[in-house]
Amino acid sequence: IEERCVPLVSNTLEKWRKRVLIGDAVLMGVTLLALLIYSINAGYWQGFSFQPPWLAADANSLIPWIVLLLVVVLLTAIHFTVRGVAARTLVKGLRKRAKEMGVKSNPVGSFIRSTKPWRSIFRKKPAGWGRKSRKQLTDVVQSTDTYIQTLNDQFTNPSGSEKLLAAEPATTAPVATESAEESPAVSS
Repeated sequence: IEERCVPLVSNTLEKWRKRVLIGDAVLMGVTLLALLIYSINAGYWQGFSFQPPWLAADANSLIPWIVLLLVVVLLTAIHFTVRGVAARTLVKGLRKRAKEMGVKSNPVGSFIRSTKPWRSIFRKKPAGWGRKSRKQLTDVVQSTDTYIQTLNDQFTNPSGSEKLLAAEPATTAPVATESAEESPAVSS
């Protein structure tokens, strides 16, 4: 998990982050440029001063706040749409790379969880891969290593321990030697 899956998801998250930032810059730039062109054509600019008629109509009017809210909602919608599209375009490639690498875990699920709307695009680590997860994985690996070593010590003598050698019964079978005289003759 730590050696193959996490780097795979982290690299995909980095690509996703770049795509989101580029997509946001392009689409928001185009949107703001369109709003600027519209405001110029509508005659809202007096030199370099923005003076639309609805802004000067009433100082206590809600119209400027409603317009600001609409612009913020539009930009937010653009951002979250770009996030979703960028994530969907990377899933197929991630699934293919995971299969090629023989990753048994679920990197696609981790990636999708890491691209949820409530997670910042600037978080570099995949969702669920924090200090606690690393500690749990380390503990599992360590206890597995200890268990395997216990089994090895129980059923084998890899280090040639003197204690185990001394505990074995000393059985020496008499070696039977046949002399040429005692062996039966082979007739030819």
